[in-house]
Amino acid sequence: MNKSIWKLGLLVSSVTGALLFAPIACEAQKPTAPQTSKKSEARFGVNIAVAEFGNDMPGKYGQTYTYPEPSELDYYKAKGRTLIRFPFKWERMQRTLNGPLDAAELGYLKAFMKAAGERKMDVILDVHNYGRYLFPNEPVENMQIIGSDRLPVAAFADLWTRLAENFKNEPALYGYGLMNEPHDMGDGMRWPRAAQAAIDAIRKVDKKTTIFVSGDAFASATSWRNGLNETINEKISDPQKNMVFEAHCYFDKTLEGAYRTTYDQDARTPDSGIEHVRPFVEWCKEKGVRGFIGEFGVPDNDPRWLVTMDRFLGYLKANDIGGTYWAGGPWWNDYILSIEPKKADATTKGTALIDRPQMLVLQQYAG
Repeated sequence: MNKSIWKLGLLVSSVTGALLFAPIACEAQKPTAPQTSKKSEARFGVNIAVAEFGNDMPGKYGQTYTYPEPSELDYYKAKGRTLIRFPFKWERMQRTLNGPLDAAELGYLKAFMKAAGERKMDVILDVHNYGRYLFPNEPVENMQIIGSDRLPVAAFADLWTRLAENFKNEPALYGYGLMNEPHDMGDGMRWPRAAQAAIDAIRKVDKKTTIFVSGDAFASATSWRNGLNETINEKISDPQKNMVFEAHCYFDKTLEGAYRTTYDQDARTPDSGIEHVRPFVEWCKEKGVRGFIGEFGVPDNDPRWLVTMDRFLGYLKANDIGGTYWAGGPWWNDYILSIEPKKADATTKGTALIDRPQMLVLQQYAG
């Protein structure tokens, strides 16, 4: 961190009384985020992640995965986070390819959507499968890639036909997230073909809802222009012209979001987040397409990460690109990126929940 340029300011949250580190620019430092008089429409919400947990398919509800209770939504609504990206597994929702959606799983998701609608919250339905499907009782190594013999593109289109039929009239529905982080598909056209088939299937059922199309290669914003995604906008189209390209962005040196090493070991700066996301933002502007950051997040173990996230969010806001933080959810416990509040203990003087420091930064931006 360049201490001659930046210092950390200390604020006190009016909501929780907690300390919040925020960036304060010295007079000589010009802001990196572009200046604009246009009011940004970007919203910054949260992934509520727990329904996609576990690699044992189909898994055991309440043991290897679950769905959040309505109280989970109450917390985020109270914090102004009304946009939720909600990951779930294809294999659980549709136990047999081209077969009906599982009644129990569909019921869990509909109950979640109903609770979100009652709270006037918006949900992006995210099939969290990395371009793959794991057949029941098979080892993870047997995951099939979309477009392979056992997992034809038509099966992916069938899933989205059924999802759109069931959710198109849900008040909480904000968007369809076709697939989380497809990667290593074996063919540079395999993901565009699958995405297009899903879009066409959805539009036969639902002509109005926004469709979010993840980039290939783990949807990395940083490497967006390095290969597979540079011309993805030319390979995929939406007849209703209501499509958003989705990238993911983490600030650690490996770009994974694992944050295995420290801020200093990774040689991070307050502008590292901007540097990592800039390739995607500039691509969106050049191509004239809409963009969204489906995942981003920082650890809670060094306040300098909060500065980096704050700068990152300001840059996205100035460029009218929103996103959802990774992650909230009731089973994250001590996960260092978690934005799930901590439970009260004897030292909290009766406070029910303790905000994570990342939430105090996120709350400065429209949700």
